[in-house]
Amino acid sequence: VQDQWWRQRGHRLCGEDLAQLLTANPDEIVVGTGIHGRLHPVGSLVADLESQGVRLSLMPNVEARSHYHQLMDKGAEAFRLAACFHLTC
Repeated sequence: VQDQWWRQRGHRLCGEDLAQLLTANPDEIVVGTGIHGRLHPVGSLVADLESQGVRLSLMPNVEARSHYHQLMDKGAEAFRLAACFHLTC
């Protein structure tokens, strides 16, 4: 858990924002984009991560929480799963 997680560019998600999660070499990162879904990836972030073998799943927080738990219930131990949530709005 990384307390006090702040993005470099407010509602824009960039690679630097995910640096700590990426050190764990995840197969998938579930991103909660806030209650209203206002957090969005910059430029080619999704494609850049996919080229590194990392799936970036972006969705509003309620759906992201459910998606994360569904993956865990299906046995996500077989791959590396990470998550981050935009909580300020």
